[in-house]
Amino acid sequence: MAMFMKPGEDIKDIDKGIKNKWRWAWIEDVGSDGKPFGSWCQKLRQPGACYCTVCARKLMYGTSGEKVLSRHELDPVHKATVRALQHTSRLPGATATADIPPSMTDRVTNLKIRLCSFIVELDLSWRMDF
Repeated sequence: MAMFMKPGEDIKDIDKGIKNKWRWAWIEDVGSDGKPFGSWCQKLRQPGACYCTVCARKLMYGTSGEKVLSRHELDPVHKATVRALQHTSRLPGATATADIPPSMTDRVTNLKIRLCSFIVELDLSWRMDF
């Protein structure tokens, strides 16, 4: 079973007994940064809990509801992480899954990394005579 719930899934059984139950409309609401909460927040299969995919942090919304999302968005650590991700580029193949075959760029990059690792592990001399 997946750790995260898909938007629109029935949450009645999961959030049973929680004061502020999860509402799927929350992920469509736009925060102070102009992005919807759904761009970084996912509902966990746990009562009263969701997950920030940016900070890798569990948020408990059971007592405060949607306020938890807007407060977390203003958290300095969350802001710093978002800022860092905006100025960072992903390595080739970082988003590849088992279903998608790696591109030629990813395969060449992988080969270069393996070659460099081989040279370093065996402590081979490195001369480039062109």
